[in-house]
Amino acid sequence: MKIDIVIPWVDGADPALLKKRQLFANDEEISDIKTDQLNGQYRYRDSGLLRYLFRSIDRFAPWVHKVFLVTNDQWPNWLDYSNKKLVKVRHEDYIPERWLPTFSSNPILLNLHRISGLSDQFILFNDDTLINKPVNPEDFFVNENTVKDFGIYSVIPANDPFSHLLLNNTMVINEHFSKMSLFKQAPFKVLNFKYGTDLIRSLLALPWHAIPGFFNPHTPQPYLKKTFEEVWSLEGERLGATSAHRFREPSDLTDWVFRYWQIQSNEFEPQSRRFTQYYEQTLHQKIRNDLVKSIHSVICINDTPVSNKEDRVADCIIEALNTKFPDKSQFEI
Repeated sequence: MKIDIVIPWVDGADPALLKKRQLFANDEEISDIKTDQLNGQYRYRDSGLLRYLFRSIDRFAPWVHKVFLVTNDQWPNWLDYSNKKLVKVRHEDYIPERWLPTFSSNPILLNLHRISGLSDQFILFNDDTLINKPVNPEDFFVNENTVKDFGIYSVIPANDPFSHLLLNNTMVINEHFSKMSLFKQAPFKVLNFKYGTDLIRSLLALPWHAIPGFFNPHTPQPYLKKTFEEVWSLEGERLGATSAHRFREPSDLTDWVFRYWQIQSNEFEPQSRRFTQYYEQTLHQKIRNDLVKSIHSVICINDTPVSNKEDRVADCIIEALNTKFPDKSQFEI
């Protein structure tokens, strides 16, 4: 298999982007709730981890075929774009013109299968994720048609507008699958001890007649390009409606609808919960400890409203990253 990595990135502090975004925001009269909770400034911040993501790929996943950097024509000046393994992708290179410009991650991710030259198997990384120790292709893909993932059901918490996006994804899945179909086909993929204590989530979801939701681990996500194509062929109207939104809307679908589809289609094998770990950006000591001891294979250092006083990752974490990844990657000048 040729396995690619896709990294969407935005420099939210770019004055030209800020001006353009504000112009369209004024035209569309974005409501306060959408602005604050779905389109808040923290969602556009560059926390300073991109350099270390590239170093972690180079050091711990040298088997990767190509790395596609997707941006709004913004290009970090420290990357070596002559490297044949690095592919520059602008939004206009693959998103249909009628949906541009966009300031929402949802259209950017929902249309990834349109990227020219992208492999049939690819891993979606965010710029707040890192590889923390050596990984193999088998950690993400069992074969050409099977990913490694967490087949864990979970009740969706209804505590913020983002939860509505998860509900939208789940509603689509419920229209095409029954919950018991996966239980009948592969009960031990759902009730699997690799999930650790998160197995309780699926047990609590058992009484529900329909699928109540899925556990979302915030980790680099392996995808099959054929899944995007299949869901677009069946749900093109809904996916197109989201793609037409310049900003996040409560009615949107997200790329997790493709992840849920892969799980419910039984195109996955259970992944160990010890493989990945999610951290809020403010958990300095825990993040440092994981970096130093290489506890988990991949980690997410997430920028959320909780970290609104930390525009960038704390110096102590950057220090630990510099110690772990002191050398430039092949992708750097």
